[in-house]
Amino acid sequence: MTSHIMYRTIESLQQEVEELQAEKTELIKQHDAELAQIAIQQSTIKQAQTELAEHEQTERELQRANQALSRSFATNRALLNAIPDLILRLSIEGKLVNYKAAKDCQMPFNPWQFLDKSLYDIFPWEVAEPAMACVKRALTTGETQSFEYQLWCNSQFRFYEARFAVSDIDEVIVIVRDITERKQAETALIDKSNALANFSSNLKRLHRLNTTNYQDIEYLFADYLQTGCEIFGLPTGIITKITGSSYDIRSITSDLQSLIPYLFQDLEDTYCTVAYQQKRTITYNSIGKISQVRPQHSSLDFKLNSYICTPIFVNGEIYGTLSFSSTKSRSTNFRTDEQEMIELMAQSIGKFIATNQMAMEQQQAEEALRESEQRFRQMAENIRQVFWMKAPQQEQMIYISPAYEEIWGRSCQSMYQNPQSFLDNVHPEDRKRAIAALKQQKQGEYDVEYRILQVGGQERWIRDRGFPICDSEGQIYRLVGIAEDITEYKLAEQKMRKALEQEKELSELKSRFVSMTSHEFRTPLATILSSTELLQHYHHKWTDQKKQVHFGRICSTVQHMTEMLDDVLFWSKIDAQKLRLQPSWLNIISFCCSLVEELQQSEGKKHHIIFQCSSQ
Repeated sequence: MTSHIMYRTIESLQQEVEELQAEKTELIKQHDAELAQIAIQQSTIKQAQTELAEHEQTERELQRANQALSRSFATNRALLNAIPDLILRLSIEGKLVNYKAAKDCQMPFNPWQFLDKSLYDIFPWEVAEPAMACVKRALTTGETQSFEYQLWCNSQFRFYEARFAVSDIDEVIVIVRDITERKQAETALIDKSNALANFSSNLKRLHRLNTTNYQDIEYLFADYLQTGCEIFGLPTGIITKITGSSYDIRSITSDLQSLIPYLFQDLEDTYCTVAYQQKRTITYNSIGKISQVRPQHSSLDFKLNSYICTPIFVNGEIYGTLSFSSTKSRSTNFRTDEQEMIELMAQSIGKFIATNQMAMEQQQAEEALRESEQRFRQMAENIRQVFWMKAPQQEQMIYISPAYEEIWGRSCQSMYQNPQSFLDNVHPEDRKRAIAALKQQKQGEYDVEYRILQVGGQERWIRDRGFPICDSEGQIYRLVGIAEDITEYKLAEQKMRKALEQEKELSELKSRFVSMTSHEFRTPLATILSSTELLQHYHHKWTDQKKQVHFGRICSTVQHMTEMLDDVLFWSKIDAQKLRLQPSWLNIISFCCSLVEELQQSEGKKHHIIFQCSSQ
């Protein structure tokens, strides 16, 4: 029973499971169908989104295109407003359809008055005909056409350029531009080009003048004036020299008979006064129309009209003037290149004059130098001293006078080859001193005395002195000196030294003699005084014989003093070199006895003098 219930229960469960599986399968099918529907819907949504994005993109591109179109339109409008030209719209028949004119555009006509009018109604036939031809060619070929013309506008002729471009099947756009300034610039450029060509040609002429070797400055002046007259197309050319207020015509080329070379005038009475005073180029194309220019007090009236003048500078100072002129007026002013050309010519002339002056000064300096060298050689070759010159840095002898060969006995060439070869003759005892002094030559300190031995062995004294020569920076670049033979001076010096020694000995001898004489005078005076006192006190007691002895002693003493005075006079005569030798005989025994007696008398009883002699 139980198993049957279980079986029924299982069956029931299986049935339920089957039902659930069937329901599950159905649900899965429904779910797949829903998923497929959802996928279809999503695909539709994506497609719609894509279309929406494309639409938005198209709208943005359209918006950007509109903005670009607006900017382009604004730009084109700004360009049209900025273009300073006249813009015309012409039909195929050449009628004016519309126009656009700038504010500052100078127009020869008012376009609004000629709307729907033909070109032949607007312009003269010589302008309208080529303009109509350009319209037809532009419409036929599709290429831009252009031509230039001129019209009277605002009291003057103005130049225009018209450019034709196709704007529609039967219309052209014409841009009319005022090219007057460009034409003027082109004309000025052509004029400058012509002027430059003329200037280049004139420079070649000037180059020829600068490179020509003139033998005389007068030929140079004449060639410059002739060339200048050809360049400026003026018949008169003048080169002057101005000194103070004097105006001197140095050279001239002219068809005027009154103008001659070396004509003097007052500077104030000339046409070039302004050029001289202001130191610049002056030009007049018609002097007759400028009354204040013509000299008021000139002795010569040249009646010049066209005139160009410039100062000539030499070494920074005005030498004179260069001018070209004519009695005829010029229709145009002098060009800038013409002024530059005359200034270049004046500069070249100034350089030639300076060079000529320099050459003359150099020639005079060379002549003075040759004369100076000649005088120097005459002096150097005739003095007894040796004159020498050397370069101390290079140890090179530049010059040595011929006296060297006479004193040293060596050739001058040996000194040029070896500036120290003179040391070979220097005395061995003086050679070291001479070499030591020679080393001081570079410092400019050189003064030495030495002896030399000549070829024959004769000894000579030399004094050698050097003197430095400095450049502008204080550096020694030359050393000059004099070596002189001072042998005679040295001998005289030795004699003087010996004489001084003898004089000194004689002076000492005199001193000793005076000292001795003073002593000798005291002795006889004492004798005289003693005898006088004895006679004074004892004359009444002595006999006449004894008195006579003392009187004799006094007399002999006085005589002795007289002899001593004679001796003093004797030395005076020696000094005066008036002494004459007069030898005489002398009794030496009597002389000695007399001398002993005098000495004994002066000594008294203190000493006893004994004199002995042996007779032969």
